[in-house]
Amino acid sequence: MKNFEGTLRLCIHTKDVVVITGYSEGYSRRIIREIKAKYNKEPQHAVTITDLCEYLGLKEEEVRKRIH
Repeated sequence: MKNFEGTLRLCIHTKDVVVITGYSEGYSRRIIREIKAKYNKEPQHAVTITDLCEYLGLKEEEVRKRIH
């Protein structure tokens, strides 16, 4: 699926966490697991950009700029 200009992604992936934070891929997977635990998400549930920003104390606008 193409990322159409003007569309906003909702979900965050491990590689996005690597780009945003500079952490290793393994540590980024751990962060995603910790976010899922904190927000009581099932393993199949997605982590949103908002979840990540709240967890890490980042500004959502800055994160969106980095991954788009």
